[in-house]
Amino acid sequence: MVSASLVSEEEVIELGEPTEISLTKNFVNITSSQVSVAIPQAYEPENIRGYSEDEELECNYRETWGKEIICHVPEDPPENYSVTIEYETPSFTESVDGYNVFEYQKRVLVPTEEYSLEVILPEGSGIISGDDIGPYYPEDSVTGSEGRRIFIRWDLEDISLGETYDFVVRYQELEVLRNLFPVDIRTLGIIVALIVAISFSLYFKFKRKEETIASILPLLKEDEKKVLMEIIENGGECEQRKLVQELDYSKAKISRLVKDLEERNLLKKIKEGRKNRLVLKKEIGDLD
Repeated sequence: MVSASLVSEEEVIELGEPTEISLTKNFVNITSSQVSVAIPQAYEPENIRGYSEDEELECNYRETWGKEIICHVPEDPPENYSVTIEYETPSFTESVDGYNVFEYQKRVLVPTEEYSLEVILPEGSGIISGDDIGPYYPEDSVTGSEGRRIFIRWDLEDISLGETYDFVVRYQELEVLRNLFPVDIRTLGIIVALIVAISFSLYFKFKRKEETIASILPLLKEDEKKVLMEIIENGGECEQRKLVQELDYSKAKISRLVKDLEERNLLKKIKEGRKNRLVLKKEIGDLD
């Protein structure tokens, strides 16, 4: 058990294959030598990572009375201390009548002032509803889009020890082409061929121009733009933890944004001991 006051807990679940989970706990006056996270029975955690202020923590998975991840806290942690634990698990959503159902039960093991759960759907998926079912539960939530993916977020306050919360999301893959082009297969094939031809033409036209950060910025989400602009203002590279401080985003959110920008080949993350240094991989270009 952790000896401290747990001020807030932020949990992000990115549905997919595998599903990625990130959990950040924010403590005040922590005196324990370890932090634990309970794992739902449906999860089989893989690729476990733990860190605080970009310092890697030693974490272990064990099964005793239940499943849990234990991360060891350094000696003399600061008064306000945050721990982020990330792991992956094979997809555990259930398919029912042509759509997917995500079910998650949160058991409160430590009284917490604030708890938030954000569920991000796979790219190309949307929430569904019908006469007899709702798209998600509880209904008191915030929904939106992070550009290419839809999310549902619940924010709870003053949750007590022993309470249990159930969360449900129903979603399915969007049939974009069928909805946009309600025509026969032959006509659809012609339309697709034209789209491909035009795409190749535009690709080779613009490929001749050198890609720069400035040319790509208009295509990015606002959060991604802010990350890149902060790195630009620091001369093209900076420590990952500085982004958390300067942008006032959670560590989990910064971690996701950095990962997305890495996948787009815009950033390179270099591990230096317990810290991560982020470096731009393209020329900045004319920001005007």
